Amino acid sequence: MIRLVREYTAAESRAVDVGAFVSRQQPSKSVTHPSNAVPTLSNECLMSIKALIQFLSTLPQTNTASWVHEALTGYGEVRAVYLTTSVAPMSEHVAKVAASMQQPAARAPREVHVLYRRGQAGFQPWFDIMLQLMQAEQQNASSLFDGMSWQARRLDTTASIFSPLISSVSSLLPTLLPRLQHGLNAHRFVLLDFLAAASGVLGNDGQRWIATLQQKQGPSGELPAAISASYRNAQNLFSEFLRDVKVIPVQREHDALMVDVSDIARFGMRLLTHLVEYQDVLLILLQSVGARTWTEPIGPAAPPDILYAEYIRDFLASLTTSLERAYLRK
Repeated sequence: MIRLVREYTAAESRAVDVGAFVSRQQPSKSVTHPSNAVPTLSNECLMSIKALIQFLSTLPQTNTASWVHEALTGYGEVRAVYLTTSVAPMSEHVAKVAASMQQPAARAPREVHVLYRRGQAGFQPWFDIMLQLMQAEQQNASSLFDGMSWQARRLDTTASIFSPLISSVSSLLPTLLPRLQHGLNAHRFVLLDFLAAASGVLGNDGQRWIATLQQKQGPSGELPAAISASYRNAQNLFSEFLRDVKVIPVQREHDALMVDVSDIARFGMRLLTHLVEYQDVLLILLQSVGARTWTEPIGPAAPPDILYAEYIRDFLASLTTSLERAYLRK
């Protein structure tokens, strides 16, 4: 009977091509796509598994608990492998692109020498498909556990299903968010893209990730904490970009700074273009900051749209100053 539970589960637990689901879904801030939802176990499969576990639960009391436990353990192990293998290709792509942005030796600021297109790493579909897969597992669990004598085992079973996926995501975070590990030698637009995707799919503090796990107590992995830490870290970007625009491009020859007017204009406008591209996530950051923190002294509190306009103005002013200095140096 226990072997049959595993076999019935495995029959509908072959890894799915998550890329196919992503390609059928229109980009959206919504995390639900009913018409293109990832598959759940069929009702026939779930009813068969329930019947087997129900039979095991009626066996002599001395062995009932262990038999039901073994059956649910087998179910959880099969579904855990299904989740991790389904997500693995997308996780590998995300990690590969993020690593390629961080590894090359680049003259500061990295962002003007190592080009990154928003969405290039695929953070948004990665978060979205993981959330959908976990929501599908919770639907399976509702059908399998609700109202049954083994209902109390639901949290432990779903935790065992999600644990390998949570661990794999946590293991990728140092590659995706190196600023949290070793300071500023990281691509800042990768960070902004990560935050834009995370806020759109999981919420600003990862609350949808935590809610989908449905665990009042127990690990949710390091992702929610990494999102919160990245928001705090990203608040430093405003002053960093203003600092950088004064010295781009950095080309040191015997410790002498070599700059050209055309280079400053080209790279400065490249940074500005990206700042406009990420306006949505910058507005979220400015709402948290609440004031003009990139100047001394700190300015008064203001709405995020006003702060954003003031920041762009200050960025252009710094760029103009750099151009003037470079022109006078010629």
